[in-house]
Amino acid sequence: MRRAWIVTLGTIALISIASVFIASPLEEPANALLTPNPAKAPWYFLWLQEIVAITTVHIGSFTLNGAFVGGVLLPGALISVLTVWPWLDHSSAAAAGVWLPRDRRTQNIVFLLIVLFVLYLTFVGTFMRGPYWQIYWPWQAWPAIPSRI
Repeated sequence: MRRAWIVTLGTIALISIASVFIASPLEEPANALLTPNPAKAPWYFLWLQEIVAITTVHIGSFTLNGAFVGGVLLPGALISVLTVWPWLDHSSAAAAGVWLPRDRRTQNIVFLLIVLFVLYLTFVGTFMRGPYWQIYWPWQAWPAIPSRI
């Protein structure tokens, strides 16, 4: 317990000292009359915003709402699977505390694939989504956006 406290206090001290020397400027104050295009979620929610964009499907005049599928159903299923997974794990007791044991190969591969998919969606949302939520390569220029003021 003492080591955990020392590490916690050391981390807080290090971050406090770093915050004095490293500037972290904020963006300009929010303007309700001028919305940025594209309006993006914070980086830690970009993967969810990408899932919502991917799962919105237009078939003729019918639209399958991605906000429900990608914002409620898929994240709910992911959280449910991650919650139940420890009870479904049948690896031996010898696998506890061992890096990448053979008994847990399936679990490690599934976890790695989920993490890589989330990182991929975050990358796409950060660097490849442009105006009107269209995909642009990082080296492509964005079209001019008319501003309404």
